[in-house]
Amino acid sequence: MKSENADYDRIASNLRNPEGEYGLEIADMMNETNAGMIHNTLNQLALNEHQSVLELGPGNGRHCLDLLRNFPSLSYKGLDISETMIAKAQSLNAVFVESGNAEFIQYDGTHFPFKDQFFDHIFTVNTIYFWEHPSPLAQEIYRVCKPNAKLAICYADAEFMKTLPFTQKGYTYYQCSEVEELLSTAGFRNITHEQHAEEVIAKDGTPTQRTYYITTAHR
Repeated sequence: MKSENADYDRIASNLRNPEGEYGLEIADMMNETNAGMIHNTLNQLALNEHQSVLELGPGNGRHCLDLLRNFPSLSYKGLDISETMIAKAQSLNAVFVESGNAEFIQYDGTHFPFKDQFFDHIFTVNTIYFWEHPSPLAQEIYRVCKPNAKLAICYADAEFMKTLPFTQKGYTYYQCSEVEELLSTAGFRNITHEQHAEEVIAKDGTPTQRTYYITTAHR
């Protein structure tokens, strides 16, 4: 049991902040399991060319390849706390980094290295559980949004998250009402929630049903 719990702790730690070779493996797994969530979150933004977009927690950035191929004039920036993920994302997206269309930056999880009202869109998928300082971070997101900019936050249902063995430590579960309160307090308006469900493969190889939400808001 101790060995199994240690394995779950290792998974949880690397989902939060992937490091080293094991972190790279976890990032590849996240790309597969998060694909549907990322796709539906981006659809909520209705991106256009020549816009600026910020992603919090891009991981290894593999999904950015399709995003930037589909929108070659998009200005994309990704912030991640993991040095391992920043290096991998820069490598995978080297052609877009070199062209100036993409930039991956390591940050402290709260403060953004951008001026006020900088982005047209901001999105994040499966990171809200790890926000150490939710209110200051929500205020920072609001700060860098342009007027009428759109924010999309994707997160799994709290009850579903509680059933996973590796989410028992270091995770904060959120209900839609709590996310709405967090964003409205920061100044966001027009807050809506969209529910989705999909089948995913659990760590033991069995299929399971995951319910998740995409909360959107405007500055």
